[in-house]
Order: sequence, then structure tokens, then C-alpha cells
Amino acid sequence: MPIPDKTHIRINAVAIHCDPTVWGPDALTWRPSRWLSPTTIGMERRLLAWSDGPRVCPGRSFSRTEILAVIMQLFRSHRVEIAPHGGERLVDAKERALAKIAHSVVHLTLQIKHPDSTHLLWNPRV
Repeated sequence: MPIPDKTHIRINAVAIHCDPTVWGPDALTWRPSRWLSPTTIGMERRLLAWSDGPRVCPGRSFSRTEILAVIMQLFRSHRVEIAPHGGERLVDAKERALAKIAHSVVHLTLQIKHPDSTHLLWNPRV
């Protein structure tokens, strides 16, 4: 099928990263252990973030190290919490935030609709 000049083509990375034929029947489940098993060696090739093979991002190792260092430093001294609206119970604020994620949309990247309606607090640890 010919593709006209100047046609924008996008890969739906969210769909690929949620594909049960690639990630298993629990593809939508938060399960970090899927990356730690000896049977998952090579799974990083299925992750599109930095590509793989001869066209792999040359900054992949550096960026992974830097991201990890920054995140560790941030979470060493702070935690992120849902900011309840005035009088809202914490459990209701969490449900509201989860509903916000469930109603997100994909453009070139994942975008949360009306992100200003759910606030997070960046609190120092005590």
C-alpha cells in the first residue's frame, strides 16, 4: 500500500506496550517482577523507549543511569501524595485520580485529560 509523501506515521507505543501477546495475559497489571525473572532476558527489546539493535539510542545507558540517580535522590527525601479537594476523603481522592488515569487519551504520548483537576503534593519525609 503506497503512503503519500509527507504523511505522518505514528507508532502506538501504548498499545504495543499493553499487548497481551507480547507481555502476557496480565499486560495491564503493574508487575515490575516481570523484568526480574531469568525468563525475561531480552524483553527490553520489546520496549520502544530507546529502540534496539543498530538504531539503538546512543544515550540509552547514560539516560537510564541519570534518571535512576535523580529519582532516587528525589524519593529519598520526599514522597508524592494525592492532594484531596477541600473536605474530600483520601480514599475518594485516590479513586478520583485513578479515574483520571482510566480516562486518559493517547496522542503521540499519553496525555491525561484535564490534569489540573488532580493535584499532587511533594512532601518532605519526616
